Amino acid sequence: DRSSAASDVYKRQSLLPPFPPLLKLTGPILHSALQRWSKKKAPGADGWRPGELRQWPVGLLGLLVTFYEVVEEAERWPGALGTSLVPLLVKGGTDDPEDRRPIVLLSAVYRLWACIRAAGLRSWLRAAGVLPPPGPGCAADWQAYDLAMDLAVARAEEVGIAGLAVDWSKCYDRLRLSVLKSIATAAGLPGSISGPMLAAYGQARRVLCEGMAGALRVPNCGLAPGCPAATDWLGMLMYPWLVKAREAIEEEERRCRAYVDDLTAWAKGRGRVKAVEQLVADTNEFGEDVGLVPHARKCRRFATDVPTRCQLALTEGPPVSDWFGDLGIVQVAGSESRAAESEGRDDGAMGRLARIARIAGSFHKKCYFASTSALSSSSYGYASGPLPVKRLEDLRRTVKQATLRGPKFASSLAYFCCLGLPWRLDAAAQALVAPWLSLIHI
Repeated sequence: DRSSAASDVYKRQSLLPPFPPLLKLTGPILHSALQRWSKKKAPGADGWRPGELRQWPVGLLGLLVTFYEVVEEAERWPGALGTSLVPLLVKGGTDDPEDRRPIVLLSAVYRLWACIRAAGLRSWLRAAGVLPPPGPGCAADWQAYDLAMDLAVARAEEVGIAGLAVDWSKCYDRLRLSVLKSIATAAGLPGSISGPMLAAYGQARRVLCEGMAGALRVPNCGLAPGCPAATDWLGMLMYPWLVKAREAIEEEERRCRAYVDDLTAWAKGRGRVKAVEQLVADTNEFGEDVGLVPHARKCRRFATDVPTRCQLALTEGPPVSDWFGDLGIVQVAGSESRAAESEGRDDGAMGRLARIARIAGSFHKKCYFASTSALSSSSYGYASGPLPVKRLEDLRRTVKQATLRGPKFASSLAYFCCLGLPWRLDAAAQALVAPWLSLIHI
């Protein structure tokens, strides 16, 4: 079992700086964390709703602090908090069981503790260089925009870029708990943090779907997506790949990033084909070591010029293409438009607008729902490339028809320019300011 002998994969993590002293928990700290929680968070198997915990007085939270101290010392949770729920949320709108997104509902008591400890873990990882520093540049849309700009400049200057985009299939589900334990040991993570978290990930789970509940099953794989520290664990997991990717590409020409379970690296210059070959070999070795499987349909090798794509096609690796999925958007490496591949997000927005049109609400309420729900989902990735005018016109017309009770032939220009509507309701305005929003990270 290569995952149990992770000395080669995690040798870089053993060089991480010592973990700082743990923050001493107090009632006011718990109270402050609870006030930042949404009242609508779903409860776990313990039955406590986050909205109910928000009403606890500081004195009662002080007793909870004592409980947390016992848990951190024992590095596990009591049996009363030893069950998790796994609702299967609709992902793509079909009845296929594979088209569901599992979300692990851990107990609210655990999530409160993990929320505070995850903040300290994240600060340590940022200081160690495992995670990027906070601020502009961290959001997924900004990182996608950054790559889109590199590709656009390379096409304009006729400079070749070649790279590799990797998406791990069922990353959360396939990740073995033994691998997470190896990560914690190699990185020097205190047992008072890693122990309770790993114990929660290994709790018995009950799957919920369409009003039905499955039997309790104890997992040996599966990072809990509902844990506040889940993405931090993935950051530690992907860090060895990130280090090897930086070594595989020339220093002055390389770019690479790891965002949750999406890995992307690209190179310029004469050695770009050789760099992609090394990236493919390192990625395959990394996947075997940690027990992850690349997604056969989503992984791509890409290049901005035809000769480079032909050279890549002669080597082993994922399919070679002039476009690829990147953090939820379609990146275009070649010169052809790939608007058809981006229509899925617009179709989802159109469906939401159709449902908003049937709501028996006021004009202002419908406008609010359209801007915060439909338009917010369709506008993701607007900064990453030119948009077809017809696409924006169709969205504007559908927004008008979904919110306006009057004649459907009313002027779209008058609707958007004369009614004092928020700019986020206008797809054209969102396309205009999207690059600036990405840059300043609003």
